[in-house]
Amino acid sequence: MKWTAHAISGAAPRAAAYRLRSGSPASPATPLTVHTGGAEVTVNTGVIEVSFGRSGKQVVTAVRRGGTVIANGGRLVASRQDQPGTDGAAVVRTESFSGVVRSVQVEQDGPVRAVIKVEGKHEKGRRAWLPFVVRFYLYAGSDAIRVVHTFVFDGNEDKDFINGPGMQFTVPMRGALHDRHVRFAGDGNGVLAETVRGITGLRRDPGENVRRAQYEGRTTPDTATWDQRVTSRLQYIPAFGDYSLRQLNAHGFEIHKRTAQGRSWVRVDGGRRSRGLAYVGSPTGGLAFGMRNFWQLHPTNAPVT
Repeated sequence: MKWTAHAISGAAPRAAAYRLRSGSPASPATPLTVHTGGAEVTVNTGVIEVSFGRSGKQVVTAVRRGGTVIANGGRLVASRQDQPGTDGAAVVRTESFSGVVRSVQVEQDGPVRAVIKVEGKHEKGRRAWLPFVVRFYLYAGSDAIRVVHTFVFDGNEDKDFINGPGMQFTVPMRGALHDRHVRFAGDGNGVLAETVRGITGLRRDPGENVRRAQYEGRTTPDTATWDQRVTSRLQYIPAFGDYSLRQLNAHGFEIHKRTAQGRSWVRVDGGRRSRGLAYVGSPTGGLAFGMRNFWQLHPTNAPVT
């Protein structure tokens, strides 16, 4: 609850209203634990386990669920250009920086909530700037991670024009390309659901059970059971490796995709105000991520590679 510093476990029963009153603190059925030994700080919510690096470029080294790595290599990135984008300069030079962790502090260690504070700077070569503070909030019985990212601009206002601060994760994609899924929450309750390699709408039908499995996000049957005219031509079906959700103003967003770097972007869909939520994964699990007040903070962009 805002301002009261109260937190509730994700496993707690839901109610239409809650009443606050004095009493003894109640512990969740599975208390959250924080381990601070070694080169990492690890938080176990009872559902997921999140490890934070004490140094280096990996802010979040791994997110595990049931022993399976859902995401790893969480890192901060920033990009600058030497000319403002509004001046139409003939040549604009860009430069990318990576966040480097200087310190990790456990501000709260359960049993209901843990707060991990990570501090550092963005670096490239000899330059270290844009000091950042990132707080991660984790709750007992929950698989959600709330991230609050703050940075301080300490550059040259005439030469350093920031065009891309953000956070990146690597999500291990398991299964064949036609079993890897991408989701984007659109306007209202709409969701764009696609696979890296789509097998619906083809000239030849692989089979209704195959199409339905892919549409529902389930593992498709063995390709040996498909119509072999499709199986033998799978390599000719485009596989889209990059997606981008762009909310450039308050009145419209667009979703684009491309097969690889250096290839043309193809417009997939669009709408008015995106909810800023995306998902990548396979039938065995994946990672959903989003930005609060996504369309209100336009121009915003959520790339998936």
